[in-house]
Amino acid sequence: MSDWIFKIHQYLDSIDPHATDTDKVRFASNLMQGKALTWWKHKVLHQGVVYDDFATMTNDIYNHFVDIDLVNKLRDRLDNLNQGKGTVQAYITRFKELQI
Repeated sequence: MSDWIFKIHQYLDSIDPHATDTDKVRFASNLMQGKALTWWKHKVLHQGVVYDDFATMTNDIYNHFVDIDLVNKLRDRLDNLNQGKGTVQAYITRFKELQI
């Protein structure tokens, strides 16, 4: 999620460095999909949240999804872990590091 937030900032700054926070919130929310869109709909429709500050919105997104993002990255690393040409001990050490 942090990569997505970074890309949104980069994109918005490049197309319109003078865009208002409201415009940024609208644009970013229109790009949401999957779990992020479900989260957004719940915030807006059920909690009545109105974001008028883009930084607040991106902080809330980050705080909500950072753990999910981290778990997915670690799961991917574990899925891709293999001994290759290394020793068994090196493989076990790397495996344990990923568990921490």
